[in-house]
Order: sequence, then structure tokens, then C-alpha cells
Amino acid sequence: MFSVCSCAPGAHANDSAGSAYYVTIQDAGRSAFVAGPYASHGEAEADLELVRNLGEALDPRAVWYAWGTARADAGTDVGKQQLNQARDEEKSRRVRINRPG
Repeated sequence: MFSVCSCAPGAHANDSAGSAYYVTIQDAGRSAFVAGPYASHGEAEADLELVRNLGEALDPRAVWYAWGTARADAGTDVGKQQLNQARDEEKSRRVRINRPG
């Protein structure tokens, strides 16, 4: 089971043991967990803009998707998060660019 969070940013910490947070998309009645898992809602929110930008760069239709975050209870089948690798590569690239020297 998953639930879409409609709380204000930073309003809560991780709800229950074993649950995890994800960046999600919704389009035409379909939904997917595209990045995660994150230990807290704040971590998922912090990556939302980066993941959305990566998704839009990879798929021009992504500008029309509803992007957000959701919590999944332990044991929920959330499939493969398609944007984790792109997110990690982009974060690594940003660290190299910002490294002094």
C-alpha cells in the first residue's frame, strides 16, 4: 500500500518503522515510484526537483506528469525506480564540479 502525501513540506518525520518515501509520478490514472527509497519525507522532497528535471530531460512527455512524493509501507512492491541511476550520476557530477582545486 502507498499513500500520497499532501502535507506541508517538512511537516513530519518518517511515519512508521519499515516505511520508505519515494519520488513519484502520476499520469492518466497510472502511477510509478521513480526514485528512492528515502528514509524520510524530507529527503524525498529534497530530491524532487532534481529527479523531475532528469525525468523531463529523458522523456519530453514528463512535463505533463504530476510529480510528488509518497510513502510505501514495508513489503509494498514498488517496482524498480527508473531514475535512481541518473539521479546518482547527476549528484556525483555536481560534487566534482563544486570540488575546490
